[in-house]
Amino acid sequence: MPFVVIHNANALYPSTLRDLLNKVAQAGLIQARWTHQILDETFHNLEKNRPDLSPDTFRHTRELIIVHVSSVLSPRPGCSLGCSLGCSLGCSLTLNEQPLIATEAP
Repeated sequence: MPFVVIHNANALYPSTLRDLLNKVAQAGLIQARWTHQILDETFHNLEKNRPDLSPDTFRHTRELIIVHVSSVLSPRPGCSLGCSLGCSLGCSLTLNEQPLIATEAP
């Protein structure tokens, strides 16, 4: 059974990575999950940072993601993300610009 992977807004923001992740999910290698809130954050930031692209382009892209990778589930109030997605989480995929810094235990 494929891993359940939650993609956050940072992972869905870059178009190349978003396309790759969607293809991996469509191939059945992972069970992609995200919430409408994650998509809201993704496309809000795309519209803000890419004024050269039409808002219709972003709406169309969002619709395609929902149709072709039908993993979007709305969170239920009072639930953790994993609970709201109704899954046993395999991992969470994020992309941060700042590298993780290893620290020694006190």
